Amino acid sequence: MKVLLTGATGYIGSAVTDHLVAAGHQVVALTRGAEPRPGRGWHAQSIGDTADPASLAGAVTADIEAVIHLAPPSGDADTDTAVIEALIAPLRGTGRPFVYTSGVWVLGATGEAQEVDEEAPTNPIGIVGYRPRIERQVLAEAAEGVRAVVVRPGIVYGRGGGIPAILVDRARRQEVPEYYGAEGVRWPMVHVDDLAELFVAAAERAEAGTVWHGVGESAVA
Repeated sequence: MKVLLTGATGYIGSAVTDHLVAAGHQVVALTRGAEPRPGRGWHAQSIGDTADPASLAGAVTADIEAVIHLAPPSGDADTDTAVIEALIAPLRGTGRPFVYTSGVWVLGATGEAQEVDEEAPTNPIGIVGYRPRIERQVLAEAAEGVRAVVVRPGIVYGRGGGIPAILVDRARRQEVPEYYGAEGVRWPMVHVDDLAELFVAAAERAEAGTVWHGVGESAVA
């Protein structure tokens, strides 16, 4: 497939690019500028900015067979809603996949729950308060002939990046580790390459209207 990938220059996007290419797909990276990015493995670049929905009007061309939306949210619900509309409108009635990146933060603190699956109600932390509404917007497109899928990554690590690497680096510099919140808090984690494999699988064969938790380790101190 020829896959339009937003967030292609980022931490997760770089891994997803590698796994898409390894699976035989062509990556069209959505980038803000046209300057070449040697060594990225992209088939082509498309110019647009997810902070400016109007710039995405021509991004999903007729030869794009899938869209994976990895770019981080803007922080403004109206902007993010418009971005989804711009990217997904050309896919309606085609049966082609649109994979949206959310996150386990939409579940909020789960307390003593031993298992939290994709059917659990959302209770988002403040910084992602409107994200469940965007998820619903995406999933509703299944009724419009889009193979719409939501992936909720856990805390991503590996390849020297992610929040865990930041915490380890702080501990190394300060010579003491830090706890955030209560010591009993556990985070769901996932290696960036495992997560990238999930994104490829979602684009290739996930059913329309489905949600997937991208978690490899469910309770890491």
